[in-house]
Amino acid sequence: MIAFLFFVLLSSAQLNAVTPFTSHGHSELKSDLFFAMTSIDPHGPCSLFRVSPENRVLFQRKLDLPCLDFRPHLVPEGVFYSYFEPNEGIPGSAPFGKRVILDSGYKIVKRIPEEFSALDFILLGPDHWMGIEYDLRKFPSGKTYLNRIVRERRDGRIVFEWGAHDFIHQSGSDTAAWATLKPFAGNVVIDYMVFNSLQILKDEILLGTGTNGVLLLDRKTAKIKWIFGGLSDQFSIDHRQNNLFTSSVRFDSEKSELLLLSHQSFDIIGTENTKIRKYHIDIPGRRLLKVEELRDRKEYFGHLGSLISTGNILSLGAGRKNRASYDFLELSAGKESWKIILEEKFFASGFYRSPESGDP
Repeated sequence: MIAFLFFVLLSSAQLNAVTPFTSHGHSELKSDLFFAMTSIDPHGPCSLFRVSPENRVLFQRKLDLPCLDFRPHLVPEGVFYSYFEPNEGIPGSAPFGKRVILDSGYKIVKRIPEEFSALDFILLGPDHWMGIEYDLRKFPSGKTYLNRIVRERRDGRIVFEWGAHDFIHQSGSDTAAWATLKPFAGNVVIDYMVFNSLQILKDEILLGTGTNGVLLLDRKTAKIKWIFGGLSDQFSIDHRQNNLFTSSVRFDSEKSELLLLSHQSFDIIGTENTKIRKYHIDIPGRRLLKVEELRDRKEYFGHLGSLISTGNILSLGAGRKNRASYDFLELSAGKESWKIILEEKFFASGFYRSPESGDP
């Protein structure tokens, strides 16, 4: 028994001795923090971490291959985890690859065969999930474009899908902000519309499109209910309130509030700063009531980053930290309560909190 306890203590000491990041302060929440520490070298290794609010490393696993986006999932069957293994990418955009599912003991239980974008993924059960997939389509002109698709799969069947081609059909326009020609899968394709944020709201899906606003979709009919921002904006928002790049979009349907990261104001030179913005909107009247700038420190996350709201506490990830002095920051009523800084040659695409903690 003594030998066993010594082994446990030794293992714990070794775990913390090799921790390649520094911490300042501690969390005001009860929930643990999850992230993948990814090498800036695209072929370099990565490590999966679970860190307690008191800065103790509860889980660490080094993988001898690239990975991104280690996150927890709470489903009716219990707690699972997942991370992303990148495969093929598009220059200047998120890669596609495989999603790996782990059980509550961090044992790999599934490598999903479909390819997803790295930017968001929702596990709804052991054989039920929603992710961002793709195929190649052609415009009437004959030009090939990358058609990103939100797909929900359950027990091997597609039960919902909505893609950029549906946006073209339903909005009546194939005009998109910042569509560019890029190499992909041996072709030159139009990188047409980025999907980078998913949220399920019962019978609706909130979709962040990065450069083309925020869309609310009907989960039953796969029709657009409203569009906030972008070239197809329905809320008549001001030019400077219209974000060219958004990520980590979340909608509080009870308060009619949109919370997001804004990485640049729409087509305005010199506004390449990542801000935390909260929009108060009137859905029936299609009006913007108020916008709050919750943080604007002249930082820039490189069109990445993550944002989670827990009551009045914000958990902020700095993405590629192009202009930021931290990788993770917890803000309590606007004050910095917890900060994590990774080694210089690493970054984290997103930081996530444990969903079973009981935090408000």
